[in-house]
Amino acid sequence: MWHHLRLIFITLFLMVSIALTTAQTKVIPYQQLVTSSGALTGSGMFFGASMTTSSITVTFEGPSNRWIGLGFGTSMPSTDALIYTTGTTTTMYTLDWHDYYLSSTNISGVTRDVTQNWNIISNTVSGSQRTVVATRTLNTGDASDAIINFNSTALNLVWARASSASYVLSYHGSTNRAYNISLIWQTAPTASFTALASSVCAGTSVSFSNASTGGSNTYTWNFQGGNPAVSSSTNPVVNYASAGTYSVSLTASNSVGTDTYTQVNYITVTPTITPIVSISQVSGNNPMCAGSNVSFSATTVNAGTTPAFQWKLNGANVGTNISTFNSTTLSNGSFLVCQMISNAACSNPSIVTSSPISMTVLSTAPASISLGIGAGSNPMCIGSSISFTSNLINGGSSPFYQWKVNGSNVGTNNSTFTSNSLANNDIVTCELSSNASCASSTFAVSSGITMSVSTALTPSVSLAIISGVNPLCTGDTMQFNVSTVNGGTTPSFQWKLNGSPVGANSPTFTGIALSNGDILNCDMISALSCSSPSFAVSNAITFTVKPLPTTPLITPSGTISICSGSQTILNSSSVNGNLWSSGDTLQNITVTSPGVYFVKQKTNGCVSLPSTVVNVTLFPVTNASLLSVNALCMDEDPVILQGSPNGGTYSGNGVTGNIFSPSSNLLGSNLIVYTFIDLNNCTDTASIKINVSECLFLNSNSQEKNNVQVYPNPTSGVFIIYSRNQKIVSFSVLDIIGKEILKKEKENVFQIEINLNEEKSGSYFLILNLEYETKCIRIIKLEE
Repeated sequence: MWHHLRLIFITLFLMVSIALTTAQTKVIPYQQLVTSSGALTGSGMFFGASMTTSSITVTFEGPSNRWIGLGFGTSMPSTDALIYTTGTTTTMYTLDWHDYYLSSTNISGVTRDVTQNWNIISNTVSGSQRTVVATRTLNTGDASDAIINFNSTALNLVWARASSASYVLSYHGSTNRAYNISLIWQTAPTASFTALASSVCAGTSVSFSNASTGGSNTYTWNFQGGNPAVSSSTNPVVNYASAGTYSVSLTASNSVGTDTYTQVNYITVTPTITPIVSISQVSGNNPMCAGSNVSFSATTVNAGTTPAFQWKLNGANVGTNISTFNSTTLSNGSFLVCQMISNAACSNPSIVTSSPISMTVLSTAPASISLGIGAGSNPMCIGSSISFTSNLINGGSSPFYQWKVNGSNVGTNNSTFTSNSLANNDIVTCELSSNASCASSTFAVSSGITMSVSTALTPSVSLAIISGVNPLCTGDTMQFNVSTVNGGTTPSFQWKLNGSPVGANSPTFTGIALSNGDILNCDMISALSCSSPSFAVSNAITFTVKPLPTTPLITPSGTISICSGSQTILNSSSVNGNLWSSGDTLQNITVTSPGVYFVKQKTNGCVSLPSTVVNVTLFPVTNASLLSVNALCMDEDPVILQGSPNGGTYSGNGVTGNIFSPSSNLLGSNLIVYTFIDLNNCTDTASIKINVSECLFLNSNSQEKNNVQVYPNPTSGVFIIYSRNQKIVSFSVLDIIGKEILKKEKENVFQIEINLNEEKSGSYFLILNLEYETKCIRIIKLEE
């Protein structure tokens, strides 16, 4: 039933709000107020309001079987309140809605206003809920009434209700109130918008800026010809793909009203065009002679009135911003393009590049020819065959060759010449006739090759090291080669180690596993038929091979785990010559980082094999912390030390378990240390200093301490705890070593009695959990 009535109130409320919109009305929609924990539902308290420039009307709902109150402000004290009640605990009033002023959190601070400025329009009960509709002016002139400003954007509220069914004002409890509630005023919306651009090219996106007023608006956009065609975004971005002229409308809505703003033919979309540029050679030749002048011209489509041009040669900018380009410095293989920037409206893309023109540039250098030996050798045996090759510069596509021996024509029109009839001191040359069109001179004669032809040649061979050193270390590899004289084109080789054949028929040899005192040499058999003798022996190399040092051992070995920030020492069995994988050279190294470590020994220039590896891993350290403690008086109750993570140990003067007890023996600064050891046996500590003073005067702490009384203390066994202001939620009793011997939860009383008759005499610690704080009190049990 009450839900039905509330719907009627909401409807009437919104009708009043809509009717007043034209007379500058603001509205707070009817809604459930937040709970004390800030939850949006579950409070059972509801509120809505409308405001003109002169008055405010509120609808307030809460439980019907107890007092309920609505305050205007941010906190309970100093609040202007509208309360349904019989009155305060000391002064009774008629059960009804009344105007109050709250000066403090106590019941005595609730004062009924002398002037009752609220006009109660209705006071109804539906089911278990009560609803009031009330109105008053924004500024009543009463000092106890809150002034409500029409220009403010929000209304600050508090609410409270009795903790049980009662209309007599009393303490409401921490869960039967909420404060710091801020509700936003809303007005009927006025739709409006602008666009960053109203004339765009097809395919372009337009950003719309919402300029609507009101509060908590929802938006519906309609974009003719746009994508999306409909949007609920606040500031949408819309793409227009097709040319045309399009309208845009925006409807803004909230709980107060709806407004639509339309701009007809607002967006003009122009079709896109594609620019084109092409280039052609308008003067000169291709192929061309180096240094000749050539000209190029650009032809454009959709370029606009003042296009920009950038000519590029081999990718680098050249020329000027004009449609033509001339050059006399082009090189062979160079390529030319023209890049055009169109200024035509809606050109896409605006920058285009022509296809390239690749240039063939012929050299103007004079023709030249040089000779080389392609097969055979010089010196040579009489009757042997030898071939000559030619190398041309600017010879053209079909050059003409004339080979000559001692000035007489020989051979054919070919780039090579072969002969087996040359004699000693014969001179071989070649004449070139070039057909290169750009050559400055087309005729050239090569230098001559003077032949050394003999009936008998003496061969020789010499041995050299090309890789490695001698002396060497065991296991080192060395590489050797030979140089020959009069060996012919295909001499034969036989390498020998200590007189025994090794290796292959090759001018090079790689030696491994050489031993101390080994001797290497090489025999050669010349391929020349006129060699005398045909056999030659190289020089010999005798090797000095040094042994490798002993492989060192590392201690400790295997896998070693250390804590972050700590270190371990690795020791090599070698006293000197250590080469650690970390780059260290000492016998012992300090390791603080994870990784794989090994060591070698270097002695007499030789390095041993690596040791077995040691794998060092790193455990992270769990950081310890210890909450600070304010200065204490020597006769104050003990305090509970709070270290993190849990499970550590506390040490220091006056510390028992996790409790610090001030006394006259601890006057001054006392160092307290909290030590935590994690599962990896990694340790971290945190420390604080606690100052203990005599405190021979009464201060605010001692006054607050008197809010909890324990008597008798010392006690023979039974003692009473009384709390003046806060309920005792739970408590526990610890013995002198911190062991829990008694525990009670969910007490929620102001006074309790504790019995320690079964415990032995001595000191105990009472841990008292109140509503808003925790106290630690020392208890002395006397002998019975």
